[in-house]
Amino acid sequence: MSSSARLLACLVTLLAVVLGFAQPAALADDPTQPAAPVVTWPEMTAFNPGHTPYVVTVDDSANDPATDSTVLVAEIYAQKQPLADQGETTIAFPAHSTGHVTVNIRRCQPDLVTCSEPLATRTVLLVRWLKVNLFTPVDAAPGTHTAWMDVFPVHADTADWQLVDPSTDPETVVDEGSTPLADGRSFEYTIPATLADQTHLHLRVTASNNAPEFGHVAGSDDVSGIVVHSAPPEVTLKAFASGVYWARDGYLDEVPLVVRSWTGRYLTLDLVAADGTVTTVKDHAPIWHRWNTVYRGIDGKGGHLPNGRYRLRVSVEDSWGNVGVASTPFTVSDRRTAWRTWSHTYTAQGALLRELVGRCSTISHHPSYGWTGGLGLYSRTKCTKAAQSYAIAENGISLPKALGYDGLRVTAFGGGPRGSSGTYAVLGYYRERDDEFVQRVQFNGVLGDHAGQASGPANVWNADTNPTFYWSLGLTQGSRWEVRSYKVTARLRVFR
Repeated sequence: MSSSARLLACLVTLLAVVLGFAQPAALADDPTQPAAPVVTWPEMTAFNPGHTPYVVTVDDSANDPATDSTVLVAEIYAQKQPLADQGETTIAFPAHSTGHVTVNIRRCQPDLVTCSEPLATRTVLLVRWLKVNLFTPVDAAPGTHTAWMDVFPVHADTADWQLVDPSTDPETVVDEGSTPLADGRSFEYTIPATLADQTHLHLRVTASNNAPEFGHVAGSDDVSGIVVHSAPPEVTLKAFASGVYWARDGYLDEVPLVVRSWTGRYLTLDLVAADGTVTTVKDHAPIWHRWNTVYRGIDGKGGHLPNGRYRLRVSVEDSWGNVGVASTPFTVSDRRTAWRTWSHTYTAQGALLRELVGRCSTISHHPSYGWTGGLGLYSRTKCTKAAQSYAIAENGISLPKALGYDGLRVTAFGGGPRGSSGTYAVLGYYRERDDEFVQRVQFNGVLGDHAGQASGPANVWNADTNPTFYWSLGLTQGSRWEVRSYKVTARLRVFR
């Protein structure tokens, strides 16, 4: 090799050493390099350096101190701590260091600047305190609840906690305890049933690990604004009939039910017999403000409930476990119904409720035909003003109580007075919903029966309590008409 080539090779080698790309000759992998030491590490890999010393044992007896000037060091975060060549050294970890830390054993020149690659390495977990994140529902009903913690870098074995009401001065301790943590992360606390609805609570916890290698390491966290929900949800139950008659004959074979609850989430519908027997019709059905169904008398097992009086009951549970209840008396029966015809004749005066007479007209209780109990309606007997020429007899009768009504009709017996001509009268019914005069029909003056229109249940007033039927007979514009009686007929639905 020429002298210039030899010089270039030396410069490259020197540059590599300076930049750290190669070991100095004293530490190079050659027969003259000191032998690697025997390093014995502690078995523990996680500990609190402020409580438990971390002692490393080194055996470097293979190297003669008289000829070996290198120094063994423990390097942590570029900080170097000389180690005893023979025996134990307590590793001094940097203050406040925590988490995973790597300890490298290197052999260095006396200036501790030029060092070998790591001869031994160990990563340990330094635990000086715990980081705690506490979780628990912030909306809760009275009762026992669970709080969870994320704890690191190691688990906790004990939780010391307090549940307080900060609205009082001083704050009130509602519940407290010291709980061994079997799973390292959860404990239970109790919200008393005596707390008022919407009370706001504060949960505090200090979690600790008391293992020998840690001594006592702890961390704290809290959850504020835990709202107590102790009031049961409001619930209403509407049954569109007081019972179901499930025989398929068209009468209350099924009954619509409506349940309303603004905060309810699940409901149970059942029927409670007089002896306390409970038959569940629907269990844990979801509800969102409103729930509808149709009940047909079923017992939930493919059959029907026995005939009898029950309480139809709905229990609604909210998101916090509170339960609101609503109920109503309810009949279950297999009885069948039938329609029968009913009729009754009333004198005109016997059905009369009120006379509406203009100043120009007259209603007489002594008609020209001499009928006892009859009426005479005479327009313009006193003057000719059109606006005051009306004469109206308003009538009403009580109907027999029944399950349903149909085919109601009034037939008036009467006509124009003797010797009259061109007379007429108007008959019609009063509808319950809006008190409107409906189904009007005009009669001529021929003496005899004059039938009104057939009417439905819409014209029966107070059908469930005091069924009543109203109609009127009237005239105007100089007409004359006399009425002896009214025959009222109807179809009534009744039990067989």
